[in-house]
Formats: sequence, structure tokens, C-alpha cells
Amino acid sequence: MNKTITLTIVMLFATTLVFSQYTKLQNINNPSNQEIEGLLKEFGLVGNHSNISTTIIKTNGSFKSILDEFQKLDSTVSQNWDDSTGGYNNNSKSEYTYDGNGNTFQKMDSNWDENTLQWVPSFYMGYTWDANGILINIYGSEWDATGNEWLPVEKTECVYDSNGMLVLVGFFIWDAINELWTNEQKDEYSYNANGKLDIKINYEWESTNEEWLPNKKNKYSYDVNENLVEDLIYSWSVAGNEWLAFDYIEFTYGANGKIVQEMRFNWVEGTGQWQPYFKIGYTYDADDNIEEYIVYLGQGQWNAMFKQDFSYDNSFSFSDLILPFNSDDMFFYHMILSSHSYYWDSSLNDWGLSSASSYHYSGQQLTHIPESLENELLVYPNPANKDIRIDFIGTEAQQLIITDLSGKTVIEISDLFSSRVIDISRLENGIYILKAQTKRGIKTTKIMKH
Repeated sequence: MNKTITLTIVMLFATTLVFSQYTKLQNINNPSNQEIEGLLKEFGLVGNHSNISTTIIKTNGSFKSILDEFQKLDSTVSQNWDDSTGGYNNNSKSEYTYDGNGNTFQKMDSNWDENTLQWVPSFYMGYTWDANGILINIYGSEWDATGNEWLPVEKTECVYDSNGMLVLVGFFIWDAINELWTNEQKDEYSYNANGKLDIKINYEWESTNEEWLPNKKNKYSYDVNENLVEDLIYSWSVAGNEWLAFDYIEFTYGANGKIVQEMRFNWVEGTGQWQPYFKIGYTYDADDNIEEYIVYLGQGQWNAMFKQDFSYDNSFSFSDLILPFNSDDMFFYHMILSSHSYYWDSSLNDWGLSSASSYHYSGQQLTHIPESLENELLVYPNPANKDIRIDFIGTEAQQLIITDLSGKTVIEISDLFSSRVIDISRLENGIYILKAQTKRGIKTTKIMKH
């Protein structure tokens, strides 16, 4: 997979929201921490960077010997700083599990409940990979506390050409009334002669006429070293039936080839010029890990508003780690241990501590067992604690078997139709293997009882 895709998605996925957020930036004077955090999340500068990168690329490109033990990232915990107590309070947690090849199998998000002093599940993402470790699908589910179960919400499907280049990403939402996936958006990708991402076009689904309508377009440019230097963003004008440029991002690199500045502009019709309004400055340590980045708003002058710094264990490099995101074009190359976020306090003329995140690891040996799950077998919600639905696309199944990890059969069903709802409520919590005998062979995937 081309590295440019990863860099573009990780750094720029929030630019589709920039135009709508620019008015907010202009109208905020001395924004509160909550307002700044909301803007940063909408720009993609805080939150789930890893979700986007794993939407596009394989998690790890190479592995050690089958007997070598890796350090896998099990969870990240975010805590908010409390000035009144001078300490941290739990906020959110993400937990990761991986398959035998080191690919992300699932990501579970939870929020801290101050009343019960417990972690409460909130969102789940399940990942499907082909036998070559290429990401095919992502399923998103929300936790329903009333029904005490996971409910399907969204799905992402990735399509590649014969060279393994990503050409289409489809986004779907779950229609709970009709119990089916419906179109929401899609992104189409094209590449230049050097195999670098050239154009990405986003479309939105118009359900009334059942057609795709153009929405936004990104045009990417590179320097002689094939570093991404420009991202020109267009919106579709229905009235003019044409693409109109409205946002522009410029990247600057240091002598070591690492990005040192990201500058964002918007197009001002009155002056016919690009106006800067947002920039990020990056600094690195001696091992090329990102040390900190600072976000500035341009409101007549550059005002610092947010900062995040990072700490590492440099005795572990990416080749020693199993992570839920890709090492290519990331901002660090060793084991990340913690990060701290700060907001600029104009009343104190100093940085104020806002939150901290910690990263937790454990050992795992890779088994190199290929995943045989294909598009013909869909299981959702996954994880589940009551019922799972199984859809067979383009094929039929004669038999379905669910086993525990020891190989013991816990559920066996024959005479399946094109779809089936199976009650797994009696199973113990844990991971199980689902095998379906179809006309095209045995299809296998993992399910989790929660």
C-alpha cells in the first residue's frame, strides 16, 4: 500500500470539515478549553487518528520469527486534569485485540462512569482482513445500555485494484427498521505516474433519487523527494455545476525529511486570495520521534491554543511492536508510553494542563495463521452478548459450527438460509471461532461474546 495514502489520511482526514468550521474559528474570541477541544476533535487533531489509518492500510508490513515475542498495545487510557484536586480523573479507554498475524481484530471504546466508578462500553470497531493482510471491512457498533447489547451503526468497505492500490472506500449506515446497510458516502482514489495519491473525490448518497452526488475533492502535490507539500480542497457547486476551491493545506519539511509545519488557508472571495487561519508546528527528538506539536489559530496574528507532548521507550522500535496503526509515515518510531495535552491560558499567559494518555502493552507471539474471512460471510454485531446475525453474500451455507479456542463445538446448526440470527447468550464471555460450510468452501471468522 502506498505510504502517501497513510500520511494523507492520518493528517488530513478532518479537512472535509474545515470549511464548515472556519466560521466557528472566526467567531471565537478567547475560546474556552471545551470550545477548543471541540474544534480540535472536528479538525482531527485530538481523538482517533488510528481509526483512520487502519481504514486504509495494513497494520504491520513485516514480522519477526514465529518464536519472537512482540510487545502489543493492549489499551490506551485518557484522563482529564482536575485543577481543584491537582490530579487526574479517568475519562475514556480504548482496548485492542489482534489476530495471529498482528492485524487489529477489534477496538473497544469505553467511558468512565463517575457514579459507578466503572468503565462503560461505548463504541466497538471490528476489522476484517484478507489472507494477505489487506484491510477489507470495518464494522462499527454502539453500546445499548437499555438492551445491554451492541447495535450495528456503521460499516466501511475498502476496494483495491489489481496492483493492491486502494481505489474505493464505501461508508454505510445501519437501517435498524429495515435491518440493512444503506449508502452514506464513498471516496474514490486515483494516482499519478509515480504511484502517489493524486486525487480523492468524496460523494454523498442522495436517497430520494438514489444517486451519488459529488461533495468534495482533494488534489495532492509533491516535491522532488515525493513528500506531500500541498492539498488543494474543492467543494462541489450545484448551482455552477463545477468544483470550487475553498481550502488549502501546505506542508513544510525539515532537513531530516520530517514535517515541521502544516499551514491551512481558506479562499476569500472578496480579496481573491488565500488567507491563513490555522497552523501546526512539529518538533522531534534525536530518535526522530515527535516530541511535541503546537496548534495555532490565525486571528490577525498567530495565537497558540493547544499543545501535546509525548514520551517513549526507545529500547523498543516499531519492529518490536504490534500496534493498531501503521508505522509508515507516522510521527514516532519507538514505543510510545504517554502523552500530555495543554491549552493556552491567556489569563495566565502560560500553558495549562488539560489531559494525559497512557499506553499499555503486553507480550504476544505471532502465529502467522492467515485469516480466511472473505466478503461472502458477514457477522454482526460483533462483539455481541445476545444475538448475532450471519449473512451469506453470493453463496449459501449447509452447516455452521461455532467452537471455543480449544476446538470444542459449542453451537452447531444445519439447513441455513441466506441469513440467520443465532442466540449466543448462553455462551461464556470470550472469543469463538465461527466456521460456515458453503458451496465455495469453508469460511471462517472470529466472534466475541461480551
